[in-house]
Amino acid sequence: MSKGLVWSLLATFVGAVGTLLVTPILVRALGAAEFGVYLLVIAVASYSSFFDFGFAWVATRYFAQDLASGDKQDLCRRFRTVETLFWIIGLACALTGVLIAAPLGRAAKADQSQIMVALLVSAFSFALTLQGQLHASLLRAAQRFTPAGAISALGNFLLPVFSYAGVKYHPSLLLLLWANAGVNVISLAVYTWVNRLQLKGGPLWCFNAKYLRQMAHFGGWSTVSKLVQMVVLQVDRLAVALVGTVSGLTYYAVPANLASKVNLLGSPSASLFFARSSALFAAGDRAEVSVQLARNVRLLLWSAVALSAPLVALGPTFLRVWIGPEMQANGGRVLIVFAVAYALISVSGIYSVTIDAAGHYQWNAISILAWSFPAIGIAILGLPYLGFTAIAVGAASWMIGVSLTCIVMARVLGFSSQTRSWLGAFAAGGAVVMAGRIITPYPGNPLAVLGCMSILGVLSLGLGWLTVLRSPDRAELQVLFSRGLADLQRTRHKIQSPRSTHIPIAVKRSE
Repeated sequence: MSKGLVWSLLATFVGAVGTLLVTPILVRALGAAEFGVYLLVIAVASYSSFFDFGFAWVATRYFAQDLASGDKQDLCRRFRTVETLFWIIGLACALTGVLIAAPLGRAAKADQSQIMVALLVSAFSFALTLQGQLHASLLRAAQRFTPAGAISALGNFLLPVFSYAGVKYHPSLLLLLWANAGVNVISLAVYTWVNRLQLKGGPLWCFNAKYLRQMAHFGGWSTVSKLVQMVVLQVDRLAVALVGTVSGLTYYAVPANLASKVNLLGSPSASLFFARSSALFAAGDRAEVSVQLARNVRLLLWSAVALSAPLVALGPTFLRVWIGPEMQANGGRVLIVFAVAYALISVSGIYSVTIDAAGHYQWNAISILAWSFPAIGIAILGLPYLGFTAIAVGAASWMIGVSLTCIVMARVLGFSSQTRSWLGAFAAGGAVVMAGRIITPYPGNPLAVLGCMSILGVLSLGLGWLTVLRSPDRAELQVLFSRGLADLQRTRHKIQSPRSTHIPIAVKRSE
């Protein structure tokens, strides 16, 4: 799992760096208004993810069970059934885009024909994304974390490259969306090639409602969770555009997207651990789940502090030198609020997937739903006083509430909450933020600000090494760092050599 985590981390890091480099270029090339339309279309297209009915996430658990039982035909039929369902969903999203283009264009005061074409391209891209997620679920279920992470890294590398090439050739919203779709086409082609042996011998097409019914209960609760997350973390973009302007959406979404990079390690770790813990629970090895969960929590705390503290301390200053004074004035508070919230959600995600793998997936859904009501209330009540920052505060309060509840629920199930490490993380983060406030007046250009933020990040890592991690964690990291180059070289040789058709059914203990 460690190699897969390294690749997943690399994929997320590449995406974060690409976003950092390309976003100001896109904003300047398209202008704040048209870039706001782009963000609006992306946000609306992402709402379609609700209609996968949780199968993209649930598939990992059921694929793992099929692999453990050794029933390859069942695995292939289940995969093809979900694959067919996702193509149908993609077509339905395209038709929905045609229907909502006109009212959405009027509400956002944007060109309706432009919105319609953009939604159609986005629907096509979304359909490809669903298929990629399904293939990634199969790789994770088979414990093939390295190729799953490598393909994700490829997509995250190509996306900013294609986006930059598109706006340099001809700055336009449509070309930018086609660049996104092109990256998804390449990623899906690579996924299909890598999974060809896993699916060899099975049907090329299948649609059996039996498999959907088996997955529906888990998927139903997952859908509830996704719906609420969509309302809180995606409809906020639409709300900003409707109560303000599409230019205001740019000033909201850019810092919010930047803050989401704090979840650099959290999301890939949660995805990988869901596959691993599902297999461990199926094998009856609860003790190993507890050991691996505690270790992952400490590592995520360590990384979350190092990523969030520099943003809280110098994030608004970075927005000014990165894009402009207007971005700092309108988005500085949004960045700080979301940086803190994403730091918590990046750690609590590992608790959440453990609860799912243990079979208590309804607990997470109920928590997510319950916290949405006060979050929406905070956003509505604060709107007259804080403007669209109130929407950020509402979304952040939801993330914080859900995170704390996940930790409590994991404790109820008998898993350690790692209180000492949490206290150490808060102490390290507070010290770094105070240090950052002292050096705030000095940076005057992007490189200087990035240099100061890097220094704060290194300081966070150093303090976290002492206050968050334990001796076994430090020893493991030292071994991982010392073998890093050799592991990458071996991985390259494995990718170049023919793959084995063996389907792993045994679960290894912590590596």
